[in-house]
Amino acid sequence: MSLELIKQVNDRYIDALAFHRTSADAFAFLSLYGFAQIHEYQYTEEAQTQRRLKLFLTRTYNHLISDAGAQTFDLLDAKIKNKKRSELQAADFWQAAQSAFSKYRQWEAETLELYEEITQQLSSSGDVVGSDYVKNLAVSINLELQYITDLMTAYNAIDWSMEQIRAEQDALQEKYIYRVRELYKDFPEYHHFNSV
Repeated sequence: MSLELIKQVNDRYIDALAFHRTSADAFAFLSLYGFAQIHEYQYTEEAQTQRRLKLFLTRTYNHLISDAGAQTFDLLDAKIKNKKRSELQAADFWQAAQSAFSKYRQWEAETLELYEEITQQLSSSGDVVGSDYVKNLAVSINLELQYITDLMTAYNAIDWSMEQIRAEQDALQEKYIYRVRELYKDFPEYHHFNSV
């Protein structure tokens, strides 16, 4: 039972990678490169987390599991994504940014709910180690959800002013490029002598 429950977490991570990849593409299409970089960071961080999860599964439950195929995500309305981005009007950007953020928040809320449910099931079955592992993932998702909710609340307060949102993109992009680099700071520098 524990293996099947934690496999659901792994499957959700496979979908998360597709979600963040699609989100990064959508925000880059809208020339909102700071938001795109948030999703580049999430993609990179969650790819690392998914690899650690698979190692945990192998070492704790002594099984090798296969990854499920990822879902596909439509974050942009068909009328927007079928246009060239040079043809988009101000209202298109406004609507697309709100819609994509709303879907981002919904994705993370559903993920948190799933992880909390799995944590409870693992705990009830007596799998304390698995329960703690998934609980720590849920705590991380909750922090991300709080951040997204805070951003959306701030943008709601300014009626999603694209002028203000665009003004924040360079700082967001710089912040999340730095955070991606921080994910790799503990890795040894790759050198041609280390390559195989």
